[in-house]
Amino acid sequence: MRPIKTKKVRLSLEEKRRRAEEWNEFESEEVDVAAFCHRDIYDEYVTVKCDRCGKEHDVEADIFFEIFECEDCDIPVMECPECCRGDAVPIQYYEEYVSSKAKKAKKKAK
Repeated sequence: MRPIKTKKVRLSLEEKRRRAEEWNEFESEEVDVAAFCHRDIYDEYVTVKCDRCGKEHDVEADIFFEIFECEDCDIPVMECPECCRGDAVPIQYYEEYVSSKAKKAKKKAK
C-alpha cells in the first residue's frame, strides 16, 4: 500500500480531562488527570473522499490502518460513511483513483 498522509488534531483541555476521567472509571490502574491534561496529545486522522457523493470524511487513522493492514492494495478503498454506496479513498489519491476508474469503465463499455 502506498504511503497515506494523516493529519494530527491537538486535543482540547476538556477532551483530555474527559478521556482521563473515562479511563479512571473503567480501568483498574488510574491515571493522574492533572498530569494527563498537561501533556500534548493528538488524535490522528486520514481524510477520505467519496467518488459518488463527493463528501470528505476524517477517519481515525488507527481504524483506517487496521482495516487495511492486511490488504494487498495500491490505493485503499472503503465504503463511504456518508452515502454507503460510493468508494471513499484517501484524498491524496482521489483524482488518480477517479481517473483510473473512469478509464476502466470506458474500456469495459467498448
